[in-house]
Amino acid sequence: MLYFTIKMFIMQRKRIVLVVFFILLIVSALWVFKEYNRKIGSVNNTKPDIEITAEQMLKEFEADDSLPSKKYSGKLIAVSGVIKQVDKDDHGFFTLALGNPNSMSSVRCAMDSLFTTDVQLLQKGQATTVKGMFTGYQKDETGLLGSDIILNRCVVEINQKNKQE
Repeated sequence: MLYFTIKMFIMQRKRIVLVVFFILLIVSALWVFKEYNRKIGSVNNTKPDIEITAEQMLKEFEADDSLPSKKYSGKLIAVSGVIKQVDKDDHGFFTLALGNPNSMSSVRCAMDSLFTTDVQLLQKGQATTVKGMFTGYQKDETGLLGSDIILNRCVVEINQKNKQE
């Protein structure tokens, strides 16, 4: 009788362990599916963490690139400045370069492809504000090409100032 009771207890524990295991397996599979299919949101309607001019940002990085990298890392930045260059690659993706036209250094903004109509209206020499995620700094060690601050998923900040121009 005792043997039979112990055997039943062990079988019940195995069942409980198997049920818990399968529940965890299903929950894990659902989480993986959700993360795999997650969409990256647009920064268009998001308030920036930091607002700064392109020239101020470049000065910070030229002084010491390690501290600003930590300060801006993973942040949404609104950068105001003069458009130095508007580039369109073979795939139709736009990149804006903001900063002082007399300097080789610039803030390079890889534009969000959902907002290309806003970018097509911009011209070299125009003042604008661009919002994007800071992703890095490419320092020019030679002093010949200029350094670049890189922002991705950028959108043109449409405000009253831009609408009037």
